[in-house]
Amino acid sequence: MITIVMTVYDEPLEMVARQVGRIRSLYPASTVVLFYDGVPTLPIDNVIHVNHGQHLKTRFDAGKWMHLWLSSFLENSSDPYMLKIDPDTELIQPITNLPTEASVFGSVRIFYVGWNRYFRIHGGGCGYSRSMIERLVTNKWFLSPEFVNNLRFLDQEDVMLAYVIEREHLNCIDHSEFSCGRPITPTTAVAHR
Repeated sequence: MITIVMTVYDEPLEMVARQVGRIRSLYPASTVVLFYDGVPTLPIDNVIHVNHGQHLKTRFDAGKWMHLWLSSFLENSSDPYMLKIDPDTELIQPITNLPTEASVFGSVRIFYVGWNRYFRIHGGGCGYSRSMIERLVTNKWFLSPEFVNNLRFLDQEDVMLAYVIEREHLNCIDHSEFSCGRPITPTTAVAHR
């Protein structure tokens, strides 16, 4: 019912393996896809490995990075939901109450700096309905020229996602059940097994 896509850039094997173990404990029947940003595939069993062979995440075409891992879900799963998680973000509990409408869901934050309103959804861990991913991929919003060579969006998935959600008036749900804990460091990844 849920596929988990973990994006891997340069995180150590111990961190990624610990996160896969945590995912397996919370979602034992789920498909897990490790989506690599042009780094060597890690020796982890019982997952789908997707390596597109490019370094995109921290370059000026991070929108392409997002488009590729969203597309990877559509290519590797028929599940109605995807959770995207980074190796350094800890899942705290499984989600049992999934949204029924097309949406992006997760930990939403709205804050103000002066009179300016800012919106973010936690980029290290958020969920998508399949229909929302199909809409994002079909419309190719993350392949837009505004995401290329723009320092505002460099390596900022949450900023790009929030921008597209607001610009296109997409459904975004603050989902209290999708909780992510403090970032996991390479040291705590081993220490908290």
